[in-house]
Amino acid sequence: MNEILYLVLFIFGILNLILFFKIWGMTNDVDEIKGVISSFKVSDLKKAEVETLLGNYETAYKIYYKCFIMEVLNLLQKSESNPTYYDRYYGITVTKYQKYLNALEGNYSIDFEKYNSKDKVKKLIIKN
Repeated sequence: MNEILYLVLFIFGILNLILFFKIWGMTNDVDEIKGVISSFKVSDLKKAEVETLLGNYETAYKIYYKCFIMEVLNLLQKSESNPTYYDRYYGITVTKYQKYLNALEGNYSIDFEKYNSKDKVKKLIIKN
């Protein structure tokens, strides 16, 4: 009877260890998601929004464009460890910046096709 109890306690202990490491691994997933959400400088986007409200559309456009490029580079960096990362989050980034540009009065646009794949961005960075 004691042998069965020891066996059950041993198995329960191993399962507790497995659960501990699973939860520990999930904290890394949370950090990754948090990194995606806060991957851009909020202060720069706020500056662009202020410029938009003041009517300085050219300045706002330049700041939005810079923030977009920074996010593209961030996506490129994170896609080194996860090959599908760039494709997964690029569309979300484009949608966000299209909304920002639509708020500007005038003909302001970004050529999103120019950056829609990792290979295109790498070619722009490293011209052979």
